[in-house]
Amino acid sequence: IEAYKKVEEGSDIILWDSAGYEKSLEWNHDWIKDIKINGKKMVAGDITIDKLKKLSKFADIVDVSGALETNKVKDTQKIIEFIMCLKKINNEN
Repeated sequence: IEAYKKVEEGSDIILWDSAGYEKSLEWNHDWIKDIKINGKKMVAGDITIDKLKKLSKFADIVDVSGALETNKVKDTQKIIEFIMCLKKINNEN
């Protein structure tokens, strides 16, 4: 989690992800919620719509690529639901 310190000085964005690569494994996003960085904070790995509200409190960018797929193909309905959820979160903030 703290390996970001090695690259923070030259980075605009720090990405925290699971070790699952394309498998999008679950990990505890709370590990990074209190970390303050100079750039933007990006999270990936097992991102689902139900986690967006919580993640929006401490992440600037969220990689939801796999969460918007069905059988490794982008799913229009999931994308629409995701956008609607984002709009709701933005309106609440």
